[in-house]
Amino acid sequence: MPLLQVLDVENGVGYPNKDTVGVNYLIDGMVIGNAQQDYEIKWTLLQKRLFELLLKSYKNDAKSIIISEEDFKDVDFTNANLPHSFAIKFNVLNAETEKIQLDAIAGATANLLIGRFGHGNAAIAEIINEITEHEELQANDSILAEIVHLPESRIGNILSRPEMRNYEMAYLAKSNKENQFQIKISDLYVSVRNGNIILRSKALNKQIIPRLVDGDNELLINSEEEIAILSFIDTIKNRSSINLEEFLFNTNQALIKDTAGNGYTNECVAILLNDSTKFPKINFDDKKEIAISRQFLPGSEWLYFKIYCGVKTSDYILTEVILPVIENFIEKGTIKKWFYLRYVDTDYHLRFRLHLTNPNEFDGVMNEINTALSSLHDNGLIAKVQLDTYNREIERYGADKIEATEELFFIDSMFCANFINYLDPEIGISIKWQIALRGTDQYLDDFGLDLEQKAAFTEKVAENFFFENKGDTFLRKQLNEKYRKMRSEVEDLMLLEKDAEREIAPLLELLSERSYANKTIAASLNVQYEDKEFHNLVFSYIHMMHNRIFNAKQRHNEFIIYELLSRHYKSFIARKKYEKIPV
Repeated sequence: MPLLQVLDVENGVGYPNKDTVGVNYLIDGMVIGNAQQDYEIKWTLLQKRLFELLLKSYKNDAKSIIISEEDFKDVDFTNANLPHSFAIKFNVLNAETEKIQLDAIAGATANLLIGRFGHGNAAIAEIINEITEHEELQANDSILAEIVHLPESRIGNILSRPEMRNYEMAYLAKSNKENQFQIKISDLYVSVRNGNIILRSKALNKQIIPRLVDGDNELLINSEEEIAILSFIDTIKNRSSINLEEFLFNTNQALIKDTAGNGYTNECVAILLNDSTKFPKINFDDKKEIAISRQFLPGSEWLYFKIYCGVKTSDYILTEVILPVIENFIEKGTIKKWFYLRYVDTDYHLRFRLHLTNPNEFDGVMNEINTALSSLHDNGLIAKVQLDTYNREIERYGADKIEATEELFFIDSMFCANFINYLDPEIGISIKWQIALRGTDQYLDDFGLDLEQKAAFTEKVAENFFFENKGDTFLRKQLNEKYRKMRSEVEDLMLLEKDAEREIAPLLELLSERSYANKTIAASLNVQYEDKEFHNLVFSYIHMMHNRIFNAKQRHNEFIIYELLSRHYKSFIARKKYEKIPV
């Protein structure tokens, strides 16, 4: 989508204060508190460990926090998303003991801190050029574009810096580059690929990596001088928040002194260059993007409706009401395919998407669905039925794969609905996890993963779920206990030679039928295990299966399924290696 459309206040992605924009004659100039809103903040394991150390020091009334590598032994630093260059800013507090104050380790580019000094010092300008050349080398066919920005004319002397890059993006400022090296804001498009937000120039058909060289500025205040205090008050009076830091400089321990012995403060900058990763090459296929429709309004070839109901009632509505109607539509050729999922926005509901053979049959299809649901609504089993616009998740699955994805969802929805329909409502919950586990394993087979690859895939997903659920020693202990109790049951369930004699044999037969159809689609997707896209796709497909099978706490159930499979695969591989049998 065009960047300007994405950022549009009314029609874009939206902002937390969306209802506050516009002209409000009656209340303009007033500050009226908004209702408190709750925001979920997800911490990384590193952030949790730092917070634990902070709490520990607070409880012990400690004046300092001692940090050691042992505190972070379970934190994975190998996948740290470091920029290709960054700067470390620090002050030397004591020249003799080499005691330093670490001020900042940040920035998408090391030029963030030193860029504005390039005009006045040839040596610094040379360092800036070296950093820029290194970043350009790591760009890997992407374009690094400097943002030319002047928010206020009076700070132009602070933001002024030498030209660093071949391309510039001017925003509230003027670029001195020739037109072919200026990237217009109106030329930029935004998409999401493999979980990453991509900015693209339509004219150049390349990824754009914006760079803004403008570090935060500090104001030093002498609390013993009245003019400094007044200046401080004037600076902060219109700010909602500020950061106050103690100034630790001691003139007697200064690193830099003049001939008279007077000490001077210092600010040191260390430059780090990272060449371990490069930006991945991205192939933009405009023709394919244009050929695929993104949105389908009610009355088009895709019918999308939601049924708001109770959690326990949802399986009954799916299997006893909707499934017979769907099967009738398929038999008559009224629809080509369909799929469903479970979701919670304001309330729990089922979402159904039906691909009509002929959009002119929209009214007739909707009438049949209304007839099937009317008695449930009258009895209070359904709160409401709602039509909506179907927005394809093109960024998640890819424009060239969305139709195959919908076909795969159709196959999986038929399997899940028929499998749930087979279950006895009273004992079905004890069988669902078995089919979810075998279904996950079968999906990995369908996409061609061998045992070692399945072990690596499930271990990584289980690890991500562990961190998502505030992974700690208590949770790890529960997982160990869960596997210990279920190990023999899982190992027995994974013995394929026993399938024919199992009570769930008919369900495993349904699973085999799904697998046969899945393999054809998997081959058409043309993705390989080594591709990042492969892992995102396969995880998403399996994730949707779990969503369809479990009517509540789907992600928690999915977490345990991956944990059980990961441990089973690793145990099986270890036994085979011990017995010296090829895996």
